[in-house]
Amino acid sequence: MTVDGRHAWGFQSSSVQLIPTINVGCARYQPQEPEMNTRPHASAGTLDQEFGNHGIVSISVPGYPSPLITSVGIGPDQKTYFAGTSEGGTEPRVIYFVGRLHDDGTLDTTFGTAGLITGHVPGTFILYVYSFAFQPDASLVLLGGALGIKPNEVPFLARYDADGKLDTSFGSDGLCLVPIDLAPPAGAISSAAKPLDAQNNRGTSAASANAARAQSVVILPDGKILTSLSYLFNLQQGHGLIIRLTRDGSLDPEFNQIGYISVIHPDYMHHHTVLRNIMVQADGKYLGCGNVTGGEYPSALMFVRYDTTGLPDTSFGGKTVSSP
Repeated sequence: MTVDGRHAWGFQSSSVQLIPTINVGCARYQPQEPEMNTRPHASAGTLDQEFGNHGIVSISVPGYPSPLITSVGIGPDQKTYFAGTSEGGTEPRVIYFVGRLHDDGTLDTTFGTAGLITGHVPGTFILYVYSFAFQPDASLVLLGGALGIKPNEVPFLARYDADGKLDTSFGSDGLCLVPIDLAPPAGAISSAAKPLDAQNNRGTSAASANAARAQSVVILPDGKILTSLSYLFNLQQGHGLIIRLTRDGSLDPEFNQIGYISVIHPDYMHHHTVLRNIMVQADGKYLGCGNVTGGEYPSALMFVRYDTTGLPDTSFGGKTVSSP
């Protein structure tokens, strides 16, 4: 993540004690300023001394000793936002969090509670946070995944206003779950529905925890929400999904009539079509990227493009990578 040419990262650090305490943090580095010559600046790549404590900010999440930042970005107010998850609490045991920093790295106490907001998806035992984006009114839309509600991971979104208050007009009291149930194409045997064992595993399918892993979220000009994910049926087969939600968090029936499309490369029908990210082109079309693997064909990179109704752009590439 870059702001004013400077680069910031989120990370996790721990101190070695009898009972470990773990803080999450951000670091900011000076950029290499462009010059006519190629001589690097002496300060390029060094910690930004104006940010936090000599370029590093450490943050704790009260009551949750194992926080992890997984997304960081700059908001429309030019402040630094970060998001992640933490576990180890009493009830709920696992939460997600969002925080906001001033330019100097101090927590913005006007946001949420002392600069942090926390939330939980009821019925889950594992949470992931993947990304967030901002709507035109500066509301923040958070994208993550939750395990425990259904056999597969369920994507979730939450929306907060510019002050860090949960927007109860979005989804169900501010939280939107997208539990799309799919059946694998004919010839595949799904292991995603196997019961959990004592270690929260589903039989021999270690990959089932990634069964609907969300990747990215984009706010469209009309306020609708576009996201992508990879849906894994078992160790041998999976495909991508592109989902569009209305501004209130409902599946958008104007997109492929059901609010989502499956992304399946025809040469890898019974193997893996992995959709890893999506963006909106200047002409409004949706461009996705990922990879394909398995079967008689070699592994390869993949790009797909669709119009705003969910139809594949047949002028792009050589094959239609989609099924309803």
